[in-house]
Amino acid sequence: MLAKDAKIGMKIVFGRPNGEKTTGRIIKINQKSLKVETFESRGSNGRAPAATVWRVAPSLCSPCND
Repeated sequence: MLAKDAKIGMKIVFGRPNGEKTTGRIIKINQKSLKVETFESRGSNGRAPAATVWRVAPSLCSPCND
């Protein structure tokens, strides 16, 4: 995904190609990254609970099909 394709409120899936994928919602668009609020916990043993805000590169995001 490119930063120009992102819109605030858009539902996305983010994560590395061979890593953990997490669904979330874009809450802010910065010049080099997106701020994403997660819908589910992330990390081993749920280290980061749901509703945590992550700064994610647009290249690691893709639109959610839901």
